[in-house]
Formats: sequence, C-alpha cells, structure tokens
Amino acid sequence: MWIILSISCQKNIGIDSNSLLSVDNENKQSISELTYSVIGNKIPNPLSLEIARKAFNLLSPETKSGFSQNDINATHRYVAFTPTNEDELYALYEVDEEQVVMYSYPLDYEVSDGVIVPDSRFMTNGYSYRWAYVPIDFDLSEIDCPYIYYYDIFSPKEKLITKSSEIFFDALEIKSYELCGIELTPTQMTKASKYIPGGQVTFFDKDAAANSLAFIGAGKRFLLEEC
Repeated sequence: MWIILSISCQKNIGIDSNSLLSVDNENKQSISELTYSVIGNKIPNPLSLEIARKAFNLLSPETKSGFSQNDINATHRYVAFTPTNEDELYALYEVDEEQVVMYSYPLDYEVSDGVIVPDSRFMTNGYSYRWAYVPIDFDLSEIDCPYIYYYDIFSPKEKLITKSSEIFFDALEIKSYELCGIELTPTQMTKASKYIPGGQVTFFDKDAAANSLAFIGAGKRFLLEEC
C-alpha cells in the first residue's frame, strides 16, 4: 500500500519552439504568466530500500511475523539519465513509458509548484538530467544515454499482496514514512498501488531540447500509482 501525496497524469507533448506553453487550454496561460518552480534541498525517500529495511527492523514481531529481510529487496533502481548531446537526449524519448517514466525534476528533492526550468546543478553540457525509477530487471544498456545510479527502491507491487500480507505492507509503509518525517493519515492511504512512479505533466520541445520544461502541481511526489 503505497500512496501519492499529490498526483497528475503523465503526458508528453511536442510543442513548437515559438509557441507558448499552456497547462490549461481554456485559459491559455503563457509561460510568463506561470510561477517558476524551485528545486530545493535533498530529502529522504520513503521508497528507498535502505529505509524500507530500517522500517522492517522497527516493526513489532507480531506485525512482521512470517516475513523476513529477504522479503524486502530491490524492485527498482533510482537513476538520473545525463544526456550530453541531442542524440542521447532523443534516445530518452524512445524509451517505452510503460516500463520507464522520465521526470524533469529529482524525485528526492524539495520542489515547489510551478514550471520546472533547467537547474545548473543537474545539467551536463547544457542538457538537463531526466530522473526515473527503473525496474531492477531492465537492461539500462538498452538506453543510449549515460546515467547516474543513486540507490535501490522497494515497491511491494512486485509482491503477491494477499489479505494477510496487506496488513504487513501497510505497517511497513507507515513506518517508512515516519522515518522520513512524514505522518500518513487514513485519507492519504490507498490500496497497494500497481504502478511506479507518480505523475506529472511534461512539455517537450525537441527543437529546443536543452530547454525542456515541465509543470508540476502542489505537493511532494515520491510515488507509485497509475495515472
């Protein structure tokens, strides 16, 4: 049972380099009318394998009865693709989004609402990074673009969730978020999600590849749900 604190659905849209970015076709807002987002400090990720294992160790013997550390293993890798030229950037556009969803902002940093613009901390040769949770069995050599591996992710979507195991995974999730300083409420909690990661709306301009933009809505996203 993993939740999304905030969600919007992923959609890639090619736009002419001279056209205005609009996040609402009815209002037809231009870029100049939008608030620009700020990427802040790094924050703990409750989906990291390290935190999930720490959370497991803190659960009561009754709660984790029938489970062991071997049940908490890597299901995804958290990586940043670091294109250095147009060919490497375009290679990312060819990746099947059902397998790997690309993000225009780091998934474990504070990010304010608004239009994401390139951040010099996350650029190589003028090209912005793209972040993703990549399935552990995905062959990264298939993507003709360099990348940075950060750490492993644990998602119970790969597990067979039964009525009895749901209680365990619910408790593990709550404890993982507590370790990251996030208190979940019943209204934030859902059934075990089936998809990883969460959503965004991304606007790609292939004629101005180094200046790809994204708009994100309110709230932090780590996470795991179908759009």
